[in-house]
Amino acid sequence: MKIGRTRGNQGWALALDVRAYDNGMVSVAGIPINRHPNYDATNGWAGALEVVVGQINEFRKEVERRNKLVLRKSKSRSALAKLARIFTTQAQAR
Repeated sequence: MKIGRTRGNQGWALALDVRAYDNGMVSVAGIPINRHPNYDATNGWAGALEVVVGQINEFRKEVERRNKLVLRKSKSRSALAKLARIFTTQAQAR
């Protein structure tokens, strides 16, 4: 799993390494999902799907949390800039 910035630094990207082998073994991020000696290929696929969906969901939650923080900061900055303009205008009027 790799999380990084997109091209142009405009967002976040999640890269997952999912590997399926011809013997039915499935691994996600290098971790075998069905490694028991008598593993079932169907259980491996279902387990890998569950792990991948869980990681994507956690990534989505983290991105939403970060976006809310950025939005709050930008609103605070714009509010401060607006106050600064008001005070500057009032000071110039005096």
